[in-house]
Amino acid sequence: MVESSKIYFSFCSKHLTHSDAFIRQKEYLNGDQYILQLRYVSCNVVLKNLIKVNGLYFRGHKMSLWNSLIQHSGFERIRPLYNKQFPLEVRLVCAAWIENRMKEESFVDIDDPQIELNASQFLHALIQEVQNEKQKLNRVEQLSIKCRLDESIQTFTQQLYCPFVIYKHIRDTISYEQNLIENVCGGQQTIDPEAADINNKLKELTIQMQINKGKQTEYRHEVENCKLLNCSDKIRQKQRFLVDRATNLYQSFESTIDKIDAVQVVIVNRLGKWKRDQALAGNGAPLNGDTLDEIQRWFEALGKVILNTRLCIDATHELNVGLPMAMNMEDVMRKITALLQNLIVSGFIVEKQPPQVMKRNVRFSATVRLLTADFHKSNPSVVVSILSESMCQARQQHHLKPSDETSGEIINNTGNLEMQQSTQRLSCNLGNMQLKNIKRAEKIGTESVTDETFVLLFKSTFQMAGIQINVWVKSIPIVVIVHSNQEPQSWATITWQNAFSEFSRVPSQMVDKVNWSHLANALNMKFTCQTGRGLTAESLYYLCEKAFRTTINFDPNDQPISWSQFCKDPLPELAFTFWDWFYAVTKLTRDYLRGPWIDGSIIGFVNRRETEKKLLQCPPGTFLLRFADSQLGGISISWVENAANPRVVSLQPFSWKDFTIRSLADCIKDLDQCVTLYPDIPKDNAFGKYYSDAGETANGYVKSILKMTVPDDTHRMLNHPNTPQHSRRQSPVHTKDTELRQCYQGLTKSTNAWMN
Repeated sequence: MVESSKIYFSFCSKHLTHSDAFIRQKEYLNGDQYILQLRYVSCNVVLKNLIKVNGLYFRGHKMSLWNSLIQHSGFERIRPLYNKQFPLEVRLVCAAWIENRMKEESFVDIDDPQIELNASQFLHALIQEVQNEKQKLNRVEQLSIKCRLDESIQTFTQQLYCPFVIYKHIRDTISYEQNLIENVCGGQQTIDPEAADINNKLKELTIQMQINKGKQTEYRHEVENCKLLNCSDKIRQKQRFLVDRATNLYQSFESTIDKIDAVQVVIVNRLGKWKRDQALAGNGAPLNGDTLDEIQRWFEALGKVILNTRLCIDATHELNVGLPMAMNMEDVMRKITALLQNLIVSGFIVEKQPPQVMKRNVRFSATVRLLTADFHKSNPSVVVSILSESMCQARQQHHLKPSDETSGEIINNTGNLEMQQSTQRLSCNLGNMQLKNIKRAEKIGTESVTDETFVLLFKSTFQMAGIQINVWVKSIPIVVIVHSNQEPQSWATITWQNAFSEFSRVPSQMVDKVNWSHLANALNMKFTCQTGRGLTAESLYYLCEKAFRTTINFDPNDQPISWSQFCKDPLPELAFTFWDWFYAVTKLTRDYLRGPWIDGSIIGFVNRRETEKKLLQCPPGTFLLRFADSQLGGISISWVENAANPRVVSLQPFSWKDFTIRSLADCIKDLDQCVTLYPDIPKDNAFGKYYSDAGETANGYVKSILKMTVPDDTHRMLNHPNTPQHSRRQSPVHTKDTELRQCYQGLTKSTNAWMN
């Protein structure tokens, strides 16, 4: 029960004056738990936020997610999410910590094999944070919330053996909060004309359904009265009247069915747009989770109209049995039943897609959901199989239903649709599947295994309204690989299909050419998702010249670029493709350069000629960072030196292996030649926060560090074609040269899988 009231009152504290006016709004949550929000009102600007739970006041964090959430009218929608796994008190007292931590966790793929370790580390840290906050509660009236926090600590501690459940629940809850807030524009809900039209038509259909029920009730009374008549003349007169009533009722049913069909087409098309957005989300586009909840409400509202209309038609059909000149209801019954079946089949979706690049014997997960959740009381089983898209194409062309034919074996491939009470979603999460083997089709011409796409097929069967309904849905395309070196080309296939293939496309068919503007948008989307900052216009221009292998002196936006140019044909005089280069740069930036890239300290996408042009206009010691053209996943430091005769020095590119030994920021710190980041930023201002701590003593030993040096005779080296090479030297406090060299040679790091 929610009680809302607004009253003006004065509040005195060391922070506030007697004359300060406040608005008090109380919302009761789970009995005695509630939030009390005090908003200082001055010139219509909210200046202070206080939150109260069980008598405890908290000052809201300025512009925090939680602070915005408690002021949101839709807070009641997600209130059930704060349960024993994630109590409201924990969300409140640890608000800032949870939000900051979730920003970091959002970049961790939930399907990562190491996710259990992440979850364990998160839960340990959360327990410590709750304990820290609990110690700050010293007043008598704070005893209640301290007890709740003690219970939470106990619950979290008990779940340390299986932390993923709580970790995922908290992560999902924060995601729901963000989606709720993001739907607000200027404090009001954004208006969607199509959604508003759907809501209006559903209301009209609901009214029409009630009218039909009223007409059917009147018709039933007339039929019953007719059966009581004895006079044949009166019976004939009544029968003519019944025929008119039956005709009118039949026409009303037909009109309602036509309207249902029209609205259903719009709703299913809206779901198709969501599926398209889901495919784009595989490339990094944002996907609004609330949109699917809204579509579910439409499905359930329309389903209610269909079921009630079908009941009316069925009741009318029974009344007509034995009556002369009765209206035949079989045609409208067939139509309304088909609409019901189509609605349920269309509402069976893949809510959480499987990883799109998949290896054998690696655990993965996926979630399916049925959008007509209100009408199912059982828990239907779900079975998953894998099919090549070519097999799907053959069955689709012949309008065949999915068979038991498969292209491989998946273990742990069964589950049940279950109602999630907190969210009212009927879904099945298959979280422990593994692909054991795969059968591939014969390759034609230059095709490789990374060009062959598969789909997961989810199937279920259940009864509804006396009808057996078979539902099935396929995932977006996936590529199955064996070795990690197949990942780049696999992600080329997936990125291209996600970006340029409509969901209803013919399976296994690849779009051959797209305009550069569309490809540029897809690359920017992918790079932004992976690294945290998008590409500038200059960066996209550089990529355009690289992709087309020429200097661009025309508008390239409408210029077509082919699949072969994108990822099949090598760049001039190089052994790798445009996509290979872009993939490696993205991976390097994501794993080792994310902070400086987000700060804007790395230009990156600039060629050597443009680099020299920029630097030669600057004083000696000015440097910039650019991605290497002739090396996969390399970044070089270029600087200008020699004031009398300025020249640009470019250091041999660093790779990810170098950064496992010493970070980019520390390398820049080591270089006395690099003083000012282009155009005029002192290097300590740009990279200082990323410097490693100085060596510390421990157990009587002095910690050694590695430093980078550049030969002093760069003038001589510049007169030769070779780029100056960086080298490492150890700290003079360490004397074990052999041991250090072995340590240096042994330092490696496996690359992370490319994340969606």
